Amino acid sequence: MPYTKEELQELEFYQNLKNEDEQRYLKNRQILEDRFRVSGSADDGTQTIRDDNGHILVYENVYNGQLDPPSEFNKMVADMNSEHLKNDISINELINREFREL
Repeated sequence: MPYTKEELQELEFYQNLKNEDEQRYLKNRQILEDRFRVSGSADDGTQTIRDDNGHILVYENVYNGQLDPPSEFNKMVADMNSEHLKNDISINELINREFREL
């Protein structure tokens, strides 16, 4: 039969396992942050920590489960400028340009 949450808090094995997982998580995070600093990505604030496949990594506080506040490691910068502009009448499909009385 599975343990309840209260019973797990009293099991030394579970507490050791939980602590080991938390420490491994924090160590991995620190390694990635150090690699990020050394690469120079942190200098301009436009890069985020990524894994070897290019996926963005977002970390949370292991003790309260909340996402960490913005820092040089998790700041996302998005360019909202578009390089492609409509130069034909197809824009009229998106914008109603007819005037009407109120």
